[in-house]
Amino acid sequence: MDEKQKILAVVNNKQLASIMNNTKWQQLQKLVIDTFSFIPAYQV
Repeated sequence: MDEKQKILAVVNNKQLASIMNNTKWQQLQKLVIDTFSFIPAYQV
């Protein structure tokens, strides 16, 4: 089983769902960039 299949299995087993679409993510990113005078720490 490759990594993507493992992730999909966890998502299905835990019945996880996305609550934000790309538009909302872009709005959040813009708000953070425009609001903070420093680059916030984040993990990818």
